[in-house]
Amino acid sequence: MIRSAVLAAVVALAGSVLVGSATAQAEEVRTASLHGTYACSVPPGYTYARLRDNMACGGVPTSVEYLLLDYVRYDLTGTAACEVPAGLTYTASRTNVACPLKGFYNLEFVLADPAKRNLTGTWACGLPSGYTYQAVRTNGECYAPGTGANPKEYLLLRY
Repeated sequence: MIRSAVLAAVVALAGSVLVGSATAQAEEVRTASLHGTYACSVPPGYTYARLRDNMACGGVPTSVEYLLLDYVRYDLTGTAACEVPAGLTYTASRTNVACPLKGFYNLEFVLADPAKRNLTGTWACGLPSGYTYQAVRTNGECYAPGTGANPKEYLLLRY
């Protein structure tokens, strides 16, 4: 009787270890970054660097896929993206035909991440949370829809 109880306990323990291991592996897969991969939509926590046609995406009115950039896990400072995610700022904008959607007039933005890097002394096109500025000037490279004819950039100072 004791032997069968011990055997049952060992089997149960081995089973829980195997299940725990499978659960940990499933969580690893579920939390893996999609950074640098193409997908038919942009999930939360991501922006994108370019679009390309992909009929398999089957979207209306276009069939495109996005080259994903993970701004939660990676410091994207200096990286060009088609959109500026909330919480980030940008240091320049420039024309890029691979960024034609969402009203940004074929622009890409060079990102700066104030949460992952101290941007004090950086000229930026927006004023991120946690920063004030030491100087302001007009800079045409800070253009984005809604900025007007004389877009500004700010010399950032963290507080």
